[in-house]
Amino acid sequence: SSVLGPGFLHKARVCAPVGIIYGLKFAVTNIGLQVLPTAAHVLLQATDILWTVLAARVVNRERLSSVAEGIACALSLAGSTCLTLQLSSQSEQPRALIGPI
Repeated sequence: SSVLGPGFLHKARVCAPVGIIYGLKFAVTNIGLQVLPTAAHVLLQATDILWTVLAARVVNRERLSSVAEGIACALSLAGSTCLTLQLSSQSEQPRALIGPI
């Protein structure tokens, strides 16, 4: 069915909360970019999938349905942890990507 076709109000009522929350997430993300160093912000963004899985578990009582999903979540957590360890050992000074010019 088309977006503006029959049942538009029902579609809008169902989709509006998700759209509003997603918009708020981007607003908070932009505020976070002003407050945090970029490295810390990237680290927090890297954990988005973990917060999504946790919210799905708590709010909707969803469970991971396959081993592959569990492995994907574990690897995401491992990647975020590696990023944290690397960033904590570096200074907050930005580094040139291509070296001195």
